Amino acid sequence: MLYLDHAAGRVMVFVAWYGSQHQNAELINSQNVLVAEKDPVWRNLLETNEMINLGDRQVAVRQALLHAPARDERLLVWYWRHIDGRDSTNIFKGKLALAWSKLSGRGDTGSAILIAEPYRDKQDKAEPVLKAFLQDARPGLNHVLDLGSERP
Repeated sequence: MLYLDHAAGRVMVFVAWYGSQHQNAELINSQNVLVAEKDPVWRNLLETNEMINLGDRQVAVRQALLHAPARDERLLVWYWRHIDGRDSTNIFKGKLALAWSKLSGRGDTGSAILIAEPYRDKQDKAEPVLKAFLQDARPGLNHVLDLGSERP
């Protein structure tokens, strides 16, 4: 997890890149969860699909509200997957995209991207920070991920 300073605030960023997928090392797998069911620290309070308005376009993200009761910490998390040049939050479409990419000779490279911001009572103050970061960083991030997917 990286902490990146942005004009709107400090944002947590995590990228998992899968260059060559195989059993137990897959982008979309039932073992890949945001918070394990019996995690000793974090609880996943709510997870939803959201459309984020970035002015000239809308982007889909999975939104999660995480809580660490013992530390009284809360996180607003937005995450998505980047597969074959496209972003997705749907696991079924993601699996199909990976299969199609592999069958088309482009390989099965994919990434999971997660951005998060702490909040106190309501996530209202964290949302603009993530939105501003997403507005600025997503095109460059997707470009880098696409470069990592190119086959020699």
